[in-house]
Order: sequence, then C-alpha cells, then structure tokens
Amino acid sequence: MRPVPISARLPCWPRTAFPTTLAPATARLRAHLLARVEPDGTVRDPCRSRVLESALLLALLDRTRLEPSARLRLAHYLGAHRDSPRPLDRLLARAALHERPAEADLPDVDQFLAQAPDFTAPRRRALLHAILLLLGAIPTAELPPPEAFSQRGLHSWARVQVTAVKAVLAHAHGRPNLIDDQDLDLLRSTQHPGEVWEGNLLIHLCVLHALAPLPDHDQLTVEGIRTALRHQRADSGVPFICDEDTWLTANAASPR
Repeated sequence: MRPVPISARLPCWPRTAFPTTLAPATARLRAHLLARVEPDGTVRDPCRSRVLESALLLALLDRTRLEPSARLRLAHYLGAHRDSPRPLDRLLARAALHERPAEADLPDVDQFLAQAPDFTAPRRRALLHAILLLLGAIPTAELPPPEAFSQRGLHSWARVQVTAVKAVLAHAHGRPNLIDDQDLDLLRSTQHPGEVWEGNLLIHLCVLHALAPLPDHDQLTVEGIRTALRHQRADSGVPFICDEDTWLTANAASPR
C-alpha cells in the first residue's frame, strides 16, 4: 500500500487566521533546525540520563564489582536524585544506593499502572516487580500470573523484555524451570560487544540482569556492561535509549 502523494494544490489557510508572530517564529525554528543538520544530513541528539537505567547499571556493577570509577560516577548521579520530587525516581535512586526505602516511599503500583493501557498492565506490573527486586527495594513476592509473560502479538523488543523479566523473576523465586533454552537463546542473541540491541539500554540492562546469575555467562555480562558504559553521559547517568538520531532526521526531512 502506497501513501497518498502530497499535492502542491492542497488548500491553504488564509494568513489572517494566524497571529502575526507565527511567521517570524517559524523562520527562527527553521533556521535553528537547519543549523542542526550535519554535513552527512543527520540531525543528532543523544538522549539524557534517566534514573531507572542508571540504577539498573549501578546494581550490575555492584553485583560484578567491575569498573569502580564508573560506579562512583553513577552513584554520584543517583545521589543527586535521591530527593527527587518524582516518587519512583526517588525510590529507585535510594534503593540503588542501598538505602532501605520507607513504607511511604513504596510506589502505588495500581496508580503507576493506570498510566498505561489496560492490556499492558500485567507486563508492566511484572517489569516493575522485577526492577524493585533487582534493586532490593521490596522483598520477594509471589510470581505474576502467566499472562504477564505472554508474547502473543508483541514486537521483537517487547518479547525480549518480557523474557528478561521472566528470567529475573524465575531466578528470584527459585523457579529455573520457567526458563527454557529458547528463552536463553533469545536473550543471548541481543548481546554483541559494543552494540546495544535496538539502541534500547533498558532492555540491554534487563537482559544482563537476567543472564548474570547463570553459569558460564560471566564474559557476556562483562562485555555487556562495558557496552552500556560507552553511553554514560557527562552527568554520569545513562539514558533509556542511545539516541534519537534516526527519529529526528526522519521528522526533519518530512515534507510540510
């Protein structure tokens, strides 16, 4: 199916329908955007650090005792967010720094999940459960229902995330039988030295946490951590995804 071609004869709104400030503002925006286009035609913009991924990476470094200087920088970043006005960020930062959370700091899971569509709720609950367990923020609770790990109709990134979460929770609950060779092959297939699969650091770190406790996965974990640390930002944290270059370039190039 081909998209409908854009016609130059489409009707235009009369100039009187817009404020007089719109034209100069549009010109400034266009000039700003053109200045961002690099010689190869790319519009580049790395993503900013986020508490969640930074906390997961710090937990990995604590588990493996690797890269002490990078660990110190991550701890500094998270320390700056331990009093964040965002309850979840505050909880994750403090838990990653081994500060036992107060009861009042524990998130209202139902309120958190209400921000997402209903059909994603079991998966999101399982993800939150796994993250809080990895950071030591909550004691081990009962396993989520099987539908939390269903891969029916999921994109490739969501299948990997669901599998990683299942592996983390299976390990935490002493249920290795929940993970089969196919699951492990899927997780291992995302790990290549120097490359973050799909540019998604959250999934990359979840996979490393899923594989790190398993025998004979030490080198894979080490390489995965070093790959993640390539994306440590100047503020010492790490972002959700590596960059938005393709997204920004595609939108900048779109016809008006």
